[in-house]
Formats: sequence, structure tokens, C-alpha cells
Amino acid sequence: MSIAVPVMVTRVIDGDTIVGDVTVMLHDMKFTLFDQHYRLNGINAPEITGIEKPLGLQSKGFLISLIEGKEIMVVSNDKDKYGRFLADLYMDDGLHINAHMVNQGFAEWREY
Repeated sequence: MSIAVPVMVTRVIDGDTIVGDVTVMLHDMKFTLFDQHYRLNGINAPEITGIEKPLGLQSKGFLISLIEGKEIMVVSNDKDKYGRFLADLYMDDGLHINAHMVNQGFAEWREY
């Protein structure tokens, strides 16, 4: 079962991994889970170290300009082997951020 939640993006780690705070309501009480890690589902961006560093930093910079400090919708139903939520990210206008990263040349499709 997929769960869609609003997430305030607090940090972009690289072109396919972000950190954010998720706030949920439960019986008229608000709970915030801080520093949740999300791996963009189905894509792979260049690494920010090693030989891919220049492209990795461009990918990271693009994602920062798109979502850092903003609230986005996150849809997730699984975690990866590192405990990060595998997530599809959406802007308020419905833009699928994962696909946008690929379409703009900052990542490629990759199934895990």
C-alpha cells in the first residue's frame, strides 16, 4: 500500500536522495518525524564523488533549486537496503520530480 504524505525538504544529499521532515495528524494531534531519508524511486543520478563528481554536483544543484526548502508530496511503499524510503516525489502542480530529473538529463531510469 502506497502512502502519500507532505514532506518539507530540509536537505538534498545528491541527485537522487533527499532528507525531509514529515508531519502527520492522528486523532487531532500533530506528529513530526524529522530527518527522514528518501531515495527517488526508479532513477539513478551521478555520484557526487569520484569520476562522476562534476555531473553529480550539477544533478544535486538542479534538485536543490527545484525542491530544497519546499513542501512536496512523497509517495512511498517500501525502503531500500539502507533504510531510506523509496519514493516518488511530486510538486504542488503535479510535476513528477523523478521523471523530471530524467527528462532534464540529470538522472537515468534504473529499477532496483
